[in-house]
Amino acid sequence: MTVPRWLPWALAGSVGLLLAMFLLVALALDADPVITTDSGRPVGFEVATLQSTQPDGSVLEWCVWHAETRDQRSQGLQEVSDLGEPIGMAFTYDAPVSNSYHMHNTEMPLSIAWFGDTHGFVAATDMVPCEEDDISSCTRYSPGAQYALAVEVAQGELATYGLVPGSAVELLDQPCP
Repeated sequence: MTVPRWLPWALAGSVGLLLAMFLLVALALDADPVITTDSGRPVGFEVATLQSTQPDGSVLEWCVWHAETRDQRSQGLQEVSDLGEPIGMAFTYDAPVSNSYHMHNTEMPLSIAWFGDTHGFVAATDMVPCEEDDISSCTRYSPGAQYALAVEVAQGELATYGLVPGSAVELLDQPCP
C-alpha cells in the first residue's frame, strides 16, 4: 500500500488548523465575559465604596457598581432599569482619558459627573436615553477635559450624593457602607 504524496501535507494542514482553532478558543476564554443584566440590575460588576469630600470638608460615602475593565466600561448601565442598593456606577481608568459617553440601549435617564486624576470635580451633565438603532446617531457626552473617574447616577441626583463643583471623590478598597 502506497501513501498518496498529498496525504502528509493534508495531515499537516489539518493539525495547523486545529492548533489555530485551539488558540482562538483559549484567547476567547481569557477575554472578559459579555456582561448582561439580570432582573434589570447590573451583572458582572463588583461594588465599591465611593467617598465624596464636599467643598465644606464634610465626607459622604456611597456604594456604587465599579466598571474597571474596558468591557465593563463599554457595557456600563446599558439595559439596566434597577440599580439595586448602589447609587450608580463608577467608571475608573488607569490614566486620564477624554472619552465620551453615550446612552445607546440605556433605559434610565442618567446624570454623569467627571473627576480628574487628582480626584477633583471636572464637569457634570444630564444624559437622556438614545432609542436609535444606530449608535452613531446617539448624542455623545463629554466633559471637554481629561478625567480619570466618572460617576453615573439617576438623573437629577448628583447633588444628593455630593457630586458637585468643588467636590472630590475617591473609590475606596473597602466594603460598601
